[in-house]
Amino acid sequence: MTIDTTYPDFTLKYTRLLLKVMTTARSTSTDTGEGKHSTVSVLRALSDDKSLELFKIIASGTVPDAVYPIDGDGLVNTQLLISKVKLTRKQYYSRISTLISSGLVKRSNGKYLLTSLGKIVYSVSALIDQAILDHWKLKAIDALEAKSSSGILDEERKKIVDMLIDNYDLKNLLTRGRYLHNEAGNQIYSADTKSASTVSRYPPTIRMTQILK
Repeated sequence: MTIDTTYPDFTLKYTRLLLKVMTTARSTSTDTGEGKHSTVSVLRALSDDKSLELFKIIASGTVPDAVYPIDGDGLVNTQLLISKVKLTRKQYYSRISTLISSGLVKRSNGKYLLTSLGKIVYSVSALIDQAILDHWKLKAIDALEAKSSSGILDEERKKIVDMLIDNYDLKNLLTRGRYLHNEAGNQIYSADTKSASTVSRYPPTIRMTQILK
């Protein structure tokens, strides 16, 4: 595969590196079965309190606002994890292995880190934690909607949510949630129809779809 040399040096450097990494990652995922990741496998990896606690402690090594503060240089290793979570070594290794195989956690130079997928899942879990803290406010919104015989206008509902909920992400989900399903369908269709035109703007020599087939 060739790359158009008219692109700036830094673009060439990272394009080559990206293609190499993507090819390796794709091959590794196929060989190890990682391509079988699913929502179910991710949720199963965090399905008990101790696994979730391990996950959140590992997140504390890299996430600034994480729940579990880590002393020192933020090195999250086996010794630290075992000292903070009351598990036998067998229980610990079983859970950490599941977190790694699910694609949420990786081990590098003796320490554990969240993967990119793990960071996204951590953000979602933090939002769930906040929603649980605000559960009585959410119940109030549901009760108000149920008791309104004529229904609540979107504008009025947004005002109620703004008054009760402080968290921006929760507000956004509650005010836009009813539209998400339709938008998701539209985005999938849009992605399918636009992908060809997006790729066509670049020279055939650097179209990454060539390595994704």
